[in-house]
Parts: sequence; C-alpha cells; structure tokens
Amino acid sequence: MIKIIERPLPCFNDRPDTAEINVVIVHAMHADEFPGAELDPQACWEQLKSKQVAAHYLIAQSGEIWRLVGEEKRAWHAGESQMPAHLTGAAGVNDFSIGVELVGYETQEYTAAQYQSFAELTADILKRHPLRAILGHEHIAIPAGRKTDPGPFFSWPRYREALHRLGVDTEEICFGD
Repeated sequence: MIKIIERPLPCFNDRPDTAEINVVIVHAMHADEFPGAELDPQACWEQLKSKQVAAHYLIAQSGEIWRLVGEEKRAWHAGESQMPAHLTGAAGVNDFSIGVELVGYETQEYTAAQYQSFAELTADILKRHPLRAILGHEHIAIPAGRKTDPGPFFSWPRYREALHRLGVDTEEICFGD
C-alpha cells in the first residue's frame, strides 16, 4: 500500500450520481507559473487554495503524495473541458476524472521519484476504477491551447514504463502521447 498524506482542500462538490470515474488528468503545478510557490508542496497547496481549485492528488518532487480531495468527490481541476472526440467527446471532465498535480518547472524534467509515485498511485486507482484514459490537461482544455500541462518535459513513455514495472497492463488505456 502506498503512503498518502491527507491535505484536504475545500475545492470540490458532489459528482453526478451516474458518473463512472474512468479518466486520470495529469496537471503540472509549475513553480514558474505560480510565483512564490517554488518547489514546496505546501506553497503549491496554498496557491491552489487561494485560487479555489484542486486536483485529487499532488505529487511533490520528492515523490510524496498528498490527497487534496477524496476520489468520490468532483475536484475542481479541469475547468472548461471536453474529452477528445476519438475517445468519448464528453464535456465536463471533472465529473468523471481524477486529477493529479505534479510539482515542478515547465522547463525541466520531472523527477524519477515523481514518475514512480505517479505510477504507484495509478496502479492503486486502477484497483477502484476502470481507467480508459490518462491524459494531460492540455488534451482536454477548452478552448484548445488554453492549457499546456503537464508540458513537453513530461515523458509519457517513461511513465508507461514505470507502470509496466509495477505489472500494470496498459493495453486498454489511452495515453496523452
């Protein structure tokens, strides 16, 4: 079982009764986008709270995982959003997704610890939810181009490899690359 630190944020509401959680959306809490946040997860937490947004999880550069919102709730992370047409084309991605924030700089690689923790978290989520897609915020934001995270330094192949090392079958999951 992975270690998760509870750091709740009040930025959520109820999901629709019919919502099936089947997507993970990867975000980046870029320190260069939030002046003063640096790479400190607590400072990032405070920035999220002040902007009244939250993903379900935040992963620090050390690999430490914070739960910000319970998976059963609709976290306010995707904003105006729609799944790509080749998947479902469904709008309102917050209704059926889990959001994961990675702390870092948009101009730098994410850490090995973050890839490992994200893969472990994903494997854990798969025990509870039938994931069909793992996409970046950039893939679902409306209008297109409004968001760029997790950005060009997020390695989808490296993330998939970390999942494979954990024995996760990714054949039925659509990834953002």
